[in-house]
Amino acid sequence: MASQKLIRAFDLGVVVPTLAVLTAVDPRLGVLPARQLLVMTAVHESNGFDAPLQYGGGPARSYFQIEPVTFRSLLEHEIQPSWVKALDDLVPQEVLAATPGRGIERLADHLVWNDWLACAVARLKYFTVPRALPAAGDWPALSA
Repeated sequence: MASQKLIRAFDLGVVVPTLAVLTAVDPRLGVLPARQLLVMTAVHESNGFDAPLQYGGGPARSYFQIEPVTFRSLLEHEIQPSWVKALDDLVPQEVLAATPGRGIERLADHLVWNDWLACAVARLKYFTVPRALPAAGDWPALSA
């Protein structure tokens, strides 16, 4: 399991700055329960930050274990264009230009090493779920 120090570093170094970028686009994206949910998701899905790729060679990528099909669906059908622009801003254009491939698949490859992009995608995916987030600090509900 990840240490409290590592969890806090991920929260402050990845989740907080990512939510700041997203909040500039839509203030609803940066609420405290979302921050807590994202940290909990990353710790759980990656087995304590041990697995940026799915075990057994599966398709999921990042500490959030986002599958390319989920990523594609989110970008093509589920989110607003202004949110797609926010995702673009999380990938340096010179890095994107040097990445082989085309379109969404090329951007999906960045989920493995770009924790900010992966965090933003996870937040936007959670935002598309019609249920409201549990209250901040309601750990049993956040982990359900």
